[in-house]
Amino acid sequence: DPRVGPYYGFGRDQVAGRRPSSGIGTYIIVLLKGKRDLGFVELDDFGTRYDISIAIGIPEFHGKGLGDEAMTLAIDYAFADLDWNHLGLQVFGFNERAIRLYERLGFRAKRVMKDRVIWEGKKFDWLFMMLMRHDWSKCHSSNTRPNPITAPIL
Repeated sequence: DPRVGPYYGFGRDQVAGRRPSSGIGTYIIVLLKGKRDLGFVELDDFGTRYDISIAIGIPEFHGKGLGDEAMTLAIDYAFADLDWNHLGLQVFGFNERAIRLYERLGFRAKRVMKDRVIWEGKKFDWLFMMLMRHDWSKCHSSNTRPNPITAPIL
């Protein structure tokens, strides 16, 4: 969505993010060539609930695997280094590309609020999705993936 970029401030020339000291917080997805910030992945600890969110704010970079790579690194980090046992996220039903990504990564819808969101005059569902560490571990090996703190996204 072209409105996402300006809202979050993506596309600026400077690199906006830095590694949160606790490991929990917002990680900026940076295009190394040209040092452009393209989006973010955020990890949140709400005590008994752990959430992840992502946005790629520049449309020309949609569909290039950045979301998959950034989410994979962040999920590995949350499970292996932060020792979380699950990750949750929220997504609007009109965001079909994101839903496909989340399902490919193993997230499953746990709660659906029907017709909760109105987007461009149409009603859409609001989905709450969950990924359990044991389900992730079945298909992914944290030992073979780079550390998201030091690994380049692009």
